[in-house]
Amino acid sequence: MKVLEIIPDHWEINADGPYDGLYVFLKNINSYNLNRKRNTQCEMSLTETTLLNTKVKLDEEKRKYVEIGVNQKCAVCNEKIGDAVTFVVFQREHVVHPLCVTNQNYQICPKTGTDLKATFHE
Repeated sequence: MKVLEIIPDHWEINADGPYDGLYVFLKNINSYNLNRKRNTQCEMSLTETTLLNTKVKLDEEKRKYVEIGVNQKCAVCNEKIGDAVTFVVFQREHVVHPLCVTNQNYQICPKTGTDLKATFHE
């Protein structure tokens, strides 16, 4: 702190001395700076935690995929998906022809009857 550099060495700064105003100022500014430092450390820690959580979620999402083989069958009609360009996947395991989906909002899994919106968006 630059203020401390210009205070003469022979001054006694304490709460009851002739420079008590300076003492109060230095005490308050020191407290303020410590508080700012702690807040900055907390913010950095929260940012690091958020970044780590984001990386974990990204890794989880990267592991979610479905492989469609030539013998893959529709979970509803049991016919081969074949070379179909369009298909629907429910819960990363039930592959279905779009025409086999009875609810057009794709909210209910046609194989299990699970309401996906209620299950995953609570």
